[in-house]
Amino acid sequence: MKSYLDEILEQPYILNNIPLNFNNEIFLKLNELIKDINNNNCDKIILTGMGGSFYCSYFLYLFLVKHIKIPICLLDCSELIHNAENIITKNSILIATSQSGESIELVKLTKFKKQPKISISITNLPNNTLANWSNIPLYTFAGPENTVSTKTYTGGYAIQYLLGYALLKEEERAFENIKLASKKMKNFLDNSESIIDSAAKFLEQTDTLTFLGRGYSYSSAAFSALITSESSKIPCFSLTSSQFRHGPIEMVREGFKCVIFCDSKETEHLDTELINDIKNFGGKCFVITSTKHNFIENTNVKLLKLPFINEELQPMIEVIPIQLLQIPFAKEKGFEPATFTNASKITTKE
Repeated sequence: MKSYLDEILEQPYILNNIPLNFNNEIFLKLNELIKDINNNNCDKIILTGMGGSFYCSYFLYLFLVKHIKIPICLLDCSELIHNAENIITKNSILIATSQSGESIELVKLTKFKKQPKISISITNLPNNTLANWSNIPLYTFAGPENTVSTKTYTGGYAIQYLLGYALLKEEERAFENIKLASKKMKNFLDNSESIIDSAAKFLEQTDTLTFLGRGYSYSSAAFSALITSESSKIPCFSLTSSQFRHGPIEMVREGFKCVIFCDSKETEHLDTELINDIKNFGGKCFVITSTKHNFIENTNVKLLKLPFINEELQPMIEVIPIQLLQIPFAKEKGFEPATFTNASKITTKE
């Protein structure tokens, strides 16, 4: 059985193969879907999932809002099936993401009497309930994953990135960018040991941890809070950096620790101001970025500079340090890294 670290290290190889998973049959179906969208035959696109698969979908939500001229909805699958099922119509496109394709909420979704016009699934391997139900099944082919989500998250993100660009008929550029991301991720992993040791010392003996991000990077914040809670049993929460300004910044004082993902050039000045305020209030900021910010590292601010791909793909790289940090975090708390004690890999209870 592969270890948690083994699964982290597999990610560049899985990403490198993602473009191979899009064949001519998939593109023919997507081209028909594009025609339906352009001819006003679709009323909305609904994105759904649970856990890491839901947070992964935040990128595609923002991307489609910017590029597709029909309403885009993002709802976790529990809310969709229990409180918002009426948004699914005979003219809707539904994109559902699930590592296993067997999570209880996604299985219930497949049994609805009311079905969308087109359903697209993103899962790890074929022959699961969600994939068998969908009109266009897409796969990461990440292979078995024994611990908390690593390669299925980054693989799912890559699939969503390619899907977004395929809907714009710009998949060739997306293929090249995924290949580049694979190379840069591998290079970071090959040289990450001292970086992670230093980050773990900076955040040492933390009892709570806050994750913040804006734009595409909010997906990194939400996913990081999830896997840190799962892997290291540390109470965490995530917010957009702007929402943090609206009240929760009151928590900041000596002993407060946060991780901030800063890769949006448009809001770089806002991130810099927030980091300086947290520092001045006595809190610690571990800043993960690929851009240059106007602050100096000190006892309260630590910078991790990542290789740059593009703003849309940075979240795939951003989560790698957090995945690696679970190893020292869990060991410090007395847990085996990334294993489940109360939950399970596939959630079968609502």
